[in-house]
Amino acid sequence: MDCRLDCYAVIERSTMEDKIIIYGAGKYGKKLRELFKSWNIKVDYFCQSAVEDKIYYEGIPVIPVTELSEICGKKHIMIALADRTVSYEIKKQLMQNKTLENIFVYEWGNFIKENENNLVQIEEGDKYCNICFRRIKKFKEYTPLHKIDKELFEKHHIIGGGYREEAICPYCGSVDRIRWQLWVLEQYPDIFKGECSVLHIAPEEEISRKIQHNDLCDYYSGDIDLRMAAHKMDIRELPFRDNFFDYIIVNHVLIYVEEEEKAINELKRVLKRSGKIFLSFPIAADMDTYENAELKTMEERLRAYGQEGHVRLYGKDYKERLEKYGLKVEAMTPELQCNDEMINRYGWIRDDVMCICSLP
Repeated sequence: MDCRLDCYAVIERSTMEDKIIIYGAGKYGKKLRELFKSWNIKVDYFCQSAVEDKIYYEGIPVIPVTELSEICGKKHIMIALADRTVSYEIKKQLMQNKTLENIFVYEWGNFIKENENNLVQIEEGDKYCNICFRRIKKFKEYTPLHKIDKELFEKHHIIGGGYREEAICPYCGSVDRIRWQLWVLEQYPDIFKGECSVLHIAPEEEISRKIQHNDLCDYYSGDIDLRMAAHKMDIRELPFRDNFFDYIIVNHVLIYVEEEEKAINELKRVLKRSGKIFLSFPIAADMDTYENAELKTMEERLRAYGQEGHVRLYGKDYKERLEKYGLKVEAMTPELQCNDEMINRYGWIRDDVMCICSLP
């Protein structure tokens, strides 16, 4: 797990009662304090195994580990030590200490060691990541991890896939399409702050974390691979009763599902009458949806759809296709919802599509 994302999670969940504590007031602890300062994260205490007298660093008290139990509220302890073995032992002792309640422990030593000379190298710029709330100068290039047919992607201008020059946040690693998906979801604020039920298929970690910060949300993450979500499930046969969810999030999933109609019918079945389904997938802008059930090998699918694991290539008729299954579809894109300045600032794909689907 990326400890930077853990820290962003702390910021979002923290209340006035929460305390952020850096364990280690030496070189690494001070470096971490400077990094947090650049991220506008308030550090409440430094902590060491023992402290002889009352001391402060930049006005922040340094306390012995024995005083941690006296601190009320949630305690987010960031271990900033060079020795990984010592760091691991301290984490184990803290987690096993029965006098400490509401503690969350994060190890930062390895991250600091690997990035010691570059911790704050990205100066604030006019770009902005809505995942980690950082202003940056430039997003990094995105090269797909999976094997793709680059020529096909370029020929049909496949939106939401393929190589992009500026797509990845250099701080948290979020990709442009996920930042856009989050912005769309935030237009429905009860997902993050209100009482609701959410099903998230093949969950994006960045979005999943933010939803789970809402204690009022009944949140289910599911995937056919249990390593990728909290619950193992098949989108074609969901283990939920009818009319159960307020919101269902399914990004870049249907491209892998041969029985598309069966999957969509299951999503409709478990959705409340007033609910919303958020769907997205790569779209070829200059052609209608193409699929061929006779294409079985990875190489055949790679040549036809642009990626070897896909079973269809959605086209410009995507909205009519979804409506054919009995969905009412609103398509949201950055170029329709936002101005050029905002699109460039957030680093979104201009014509990326997020479908907000509801029952007629």
